[in-house]
Amino acid sequence: MTLSPLPHLDWGAAPDGRWVTVGDGWRALGVEPVDMLGSGWHSLLEPEGAPGAIAALAELAARGGGGCDVAILVGGATRWLRMILAPGNAGRAALDGRAVEVTDLVTAAASADHRVARLQHRIKNNLQVVISLLGLQAHYLKDPTLRVQLEDAVQRVRCVALMQDQVFQAADMTRIPLAPALVALGDQLALGGGVAGGDDAVAEAALPGDRASALVLLCNEVLMSLLKGRDGDGSRHGDEAGGLDLALAGEGGLRIAVRLGEPIERLDPLGERLAGLLARQLRAEIRQEPGAISVIVPLKTQ
Repeated sequence: MTLSPLPHLDWGAAPDGRWVTVGDGWRALGVEPVDMLGSGWHSLLEPEGAPGAIAALAELAARGGGGCDVAILVGGATRWLRMILAPGNAGRAALDGRAVEVTDLVTAAASADHRVARLQHRIKNNLQVVISLLGLQAHYLKDPTLRVQLEDAVQRVRCVALMQDQVFQAADMTRIPLAPALVALGDQLALGGGVAGGDDAVAEAALPGDRASALVLLCNEVLMSLLKGRDGDGSRHGDEAGGLDLALAGEGGLRIAVRLGEPIERLDPLGERLAGLLARQLRAEIRQEPGAISVIVPLKTQ
């Protein structure tokens, strides 16, 4: 069904979001402009999205301008409008508003995808700034213990950034493939032994974004302890023998074995605490085995 284009729509808003002037174009939607004043315009909103649309426009009004997409009902059909607010002229409403129709839901979805991509880019940049600032601070620390602790913090943020990329790049954020994420972690830590496990079932192992991130962060804690130097200063270095082995465990589980180039008795205190918290969140089990530390995580939750 082809819908007729909506006319130019304008209004004036007060800083608290109330509409104080309404243009004649709104009559094309079957409403009288006078009925749109105050909060009367709420009646046009698609019911399910109304609370979010009202809150979004109130926020725009409070900060003095901006734009957002909202869904309205016209003759029983959902239409999308891009609502734009800008500072008004002296003697009129505090804010001038205009609405431009988003011609179809595909365009609206593309607009949302663009905003998500921009958000991803900003998050990535912000995390990189945090990493750079922490790294710079660590460089100037003279106390080797404090320097290593700050370097560990840098690696934890790098791991968060890695998983942010994995989640945003996934076709389905409810199914994040684990093998590529763990391979990326191994590369990030210069893990000489790499990641092994070519079974098709292992390659298809996936978790929702939050659980996948928790699992990779848990493995990061184990690997950081593995890669701590043995020369007494606690600094990390690559380990040619260290690596990850992936295999299915029992029914509906994944076993990640962290191969040890040389044994470690236990994780460092903070790493042990963080790994324990993450394991409880995942309902995972951490096992100390000959030549390896294994993390066994259920792929399905009850």
